[in-house]
Amino acid sequence: MRGLVAVHAAGLSHGRPFLRGMTVDADDTLHFLDLEEDPTARMSLEDAQARDVWWLLSSCTEFCEEPFKDLNHLLDIYFLNVRVIFRSICLRWAGRCAHIVGSYLCCASGM
Repeated sequence: MRGLVAVHAAGLSHGRPFLRGMTVDADDTLHFLDLEEDPTARMSLEDAQARDVWWLLSSCTEFCEEPFKDLNHLLDIYFLNVRVIFRSICLRWAGRCAHIVGSYLCCASGM
């Protein structure tokens, strides 16, 4: 999460910060791969960064022993290092994503 904070602090967004697109070297330095997308061509930088947070957390889920606790811990790390106003943008994105996922689950189950 701190690697993504550093990208965002530089005024950038990653575009697709999935765990499968990252590597760590012997010095524990995180390296991002797959930087081919420019999400700011379609959305604001703040929205692109919020989407980065959502996608990174989503890609971490399968590796969490206690998903609720672990993902909240990652989100706390992020929020400790970003502007306060950005928190509301992230929460707005989370609400959008939750609505989309909920709608999908209802349709998939025939509800």
